[in-house]
Amino acid sequence: MALDQQLLKVSEVELVYLSKVKPSERPRITNSHYAYEVLLNTMGHEQD
Repeated sequence: MALDQQLLKVSEVELVYLSKVKPSERPRITNSHYAYEVLLNTMGHEQD
């Protein structure tokens, strides 16, 4: 098989995230501002 043919072959990758947190216990993101607030609290304030 030629090199250009080999470069066109790709593998399939699947990423699955499994959480032990119940959906009812997760924050419900309803808008971009709330998503920003949740991310800030999750990431911490390391840049302050």
